[in-house]
Amino acid sequence: MSNISFVRTREEIENTHRLDPQYHHSEGLFMSWEIDRELFRRVLPIGLEMEDPVVVAMVINHNHPGFKGKPYSVGMIAMNCHYGDAYGTYPIGFIGQVPDNDDMTIFYGREQYGYPKKTGTVKLKREADKVTASVVRHNVEVLKAQAKISDRTLPNAERLFPAPPLETAMAGAEFHMKYNRECFGNTRNPYESMVYDDPKLVHTQVETIVHKEERAIAEVQIGVSVDDPWAELAPKDGHVNAIYRDFDCSLMSNTLDKRYVGEEAEQILPYLFTNSDYKIFAE
Repeated sequence: MSNISFVRTREEIENTHRLDPQYHHSEGLFMSWEIDRELFRRVLPIGLEMEDPVVVAMVINHNHPGFKGKPYSVGMIAMNCHYGDAYGTYPIGFIGQVPDNDDMTIFYGREQYGYPKKTGTVKLKREADKVTASVVRHNVEVLKAQAKISDRTLPNAERLFPAPPLETAMAGAEFHMKYNRECFGNTRNPYESMVYDDPKLVHTQVETIVHKEERAIAEVQIGVSVDDPWAELAPKDGHVNAIYRDFDCSLMSNTLDKRYVGEEAEQILPYLFTNSDYKIFAE
């Protein structure tokens, strides 16, 4: 008999430390393009450095997720960057479709790791050599893509998507902004006393094993949304290089890169709202 109680047992608590962090045989469409360097630098949070102004969008079906999660789909837009010798991506927009109101999928990603997770409608479907992808939130199709698997590529395909060694573990990183949103001190209006406490930059260690990868060219359309402003990073040309990938990945622990204090804490404040909707700030 399960422990049907608000009070967990010691064994149950210990079991939470034994969850499998690996996502098995996920499939995804990954798209990449370059944008204006000045725009890239303006949107990238202070503390992170860029090499080339490369944006990556992806729509993924996690068919066998870790953490005892149910299968779910995600759409993400991210920026290539690094902190010191840790190279990876900064996910600036993340929308997930989860089954049966499984909010633990959102909770673990957003609260534990720092992903800017929100819920929406995400679709990825492949038929023969054609792939369609869609990410919708608040009735806005934030991302729509149609891709065709082909040996033909656009310029810079090898640079944007260097061929990975198959069946070999590859280490990477995903950077996040973590902070505490507090509202102590005002008994009449908590928003007047709301502060963003202890902002910090962290990165999650990610290990990926690619089983199969196919090149493609994708036609990408990004809808305009004040809540999910992916359009700010839209490609100038609607046709971009893409890959379709069958892969495993594991999320490891977070590493603290930087704490923002004093003047830097004020400077980083405008970058901390990627997991919030505009209506919170609208008059």
